[in-house]
Parts: sequence; C-alpha cells; structure tokens
Amino acid sequence: MKTRVDFYIELEEKQHLEDYCKATGRTKTDVLRELIRKLKIPKKPSFYDGACTHFFGQKFNQ
Repeated sequence: MKTRVDFYIELEEKQHLEDYCKATGRTKTDVLRELIRKLKIPKKPSFYDGACTHFFGQKFNQ
C-alpha cells in the first residue's frame, strides 16, 4: 500500500535534488525511495553488547 509523506526542506536542498534528478533523468520520488531503502537501522544495544560498561566497568561478552 502506498502512502504520502510530506516534509519541509531548505530551498538549497530542493534545488540540489532537482539538479540531481535532471542530471540523472530520475524522478524525485525514485531518488528519495532509494535513499530511504538504503537507511541502516541500528540495532538496540543490549546488556551483552557492552551497553552497561559504564555501570559495571567491564564487558560480559569477552
């Protein structure tokens, strides 16, 4: 299912996107979708990844 997303960007950012699209022959939607797909989702730190070293002063997965 498709949904619409609206957001504000600076005029310079809009111009940069439009210049890129013109140079590559791609649509703004296509470029933005690709960038969204490339976003890496960081995993949440866990106790065993050393997230609590500030409290215990050591890692437990060594």
